[in-house]
Amino acid sequence: MTRILFIGHEASRSGAPMVLLHFLRWLKANNSQFQVDLLLLRGGDLEKQYRSVANVYAFPQSELRRMLRRGIEYLKKQREIETKPKPPKLAPFYRKYDAVVGNTVESLEYLKHFKQKGFHTVCWLHELEYVLKFYSELNFVQLSAYVEEFIVVSKAVDRMLRQFGIVTKAHLVYEFAKTDIRVNEDPKTIRSQLGIPPDAFVISGSGTIGWRKGVDLFLQIASQLAFKNPNFYFVWVGGKSPYSDVEYNQTQHDLKQLGLTERVIFTGEQKDPHRAFAATDLFVLTSREDPFPLVCLEAASLGKPVICFEKAGGMPEFVGQDAGAVIPYGDINAFCEKIIYFYDHPKQLEKAGQAARAKLNSDFSLEKSCRAIEKILSEISAGKETAEVCRSSGKATTENSAARAPII
Repeated sequence: MTRILFIGHEASRSGAPMVLLHFLRWLKANNSQFQVDLLLLRGGDLEKQYRSVANVYAFPQSELRRMLRRGIEYLKKQREIETKPKPPKLAPFYRKYDAVVGNTVESLEYLKHFKQKGFHTVCWLHELEYVLKFYSELNFVQLSAYVEEFIVVSKAVDRMLRQFGIVTKAHLVYEFAKTDIRVNEDPKTIRSQLGIPPDAFVISGSGTIGWRKGVDLFLQIASQLAFKNPNFYFVWVGGKSPYSDVEYNQTQHDLKQLGLTERVIFTGEQKDPHRAFAATDLFVLTSREDPFPLVCLEAASLGKPVICFEKAGGMPEFVGQDAGAVIPYGDINAFCEKIIYFYDHPKQLEKAGQAARAKLNSDFSLEKSCRAIEKILSEISAGKETAEVCRSSGKATTENSAARAPII
């Protein structure tokens, strides 16, 4: 039996936690050789679902206490005060594991602890440069020294690692989403519930409301197109950030001032975002930085083409030349022109949507990515078993040689 510890930064309904849940479900259904523990740094809506597929151990502290602790540690480092914090009284800190897999950059400080105990450490990295600046680039590089292998979710993430001078082995395994998504409701019914005419051309975006997700760019696109064509409507699936209301309030102010309250619908956070995607014609990723967002894959599973920016993360690796369009970074005019093109050419819209769905079911499938991660973990386990055999064999050989040595 191979014992694996996963470290999750939280159990929210967001990208990295959802990917981890998908993988743990797949692992439980397809491989019985792994015994899985999950250490959650913060709780969230997915915690109950995590408990159905792993032994879950959650930190008892609140986010505020955690932030205060990290602030104190930072000040101590600044003053060159050496500290050796005691591990929390949670079972994973006192067990042996074949591998410890940290999900997201927030796991790095804990991977250091397990590496120092002699365990094989893997960081499943879902972040790019802008996010890491808030974490601290220097801290990221220093803690990466305690990682033996990375799993990167796009080529863009791998390039970032190399730009930081990190040469640690990295496995490219694309993010993945469920491909068997079905929405049985009539799209016109869903549109009616959203306050959208049944025959409108609907453009959707998604994410927490903030600068990185480009919700302001989404509004600029809507502002250009809504008044050119009364048939264009826009839906943003997602809610405000749990850390600040400021950007949400700014967005609502812009929405009102632009006169778009009837043409742009903000759904808020949705447990089932697929309903909204099913009622739209086209998905636009306005993110300024996004490693490989699941919402694009979920839209693709429903046959929706994706338009995204280049140099903004890994989604151009999926979209390519056939599953939508890749627009020069920040070029709102070009973005609008491509939307109008798909509106004017419905056959091309359908063709791009079919290509997006076909890619998701082949090169970017959940099955393919889960098997790739399973293989990484199996190879780690096999390597440890081989090392144990070699050590045991070496010890036995030494003992036998001692037994055969002549007495002088």
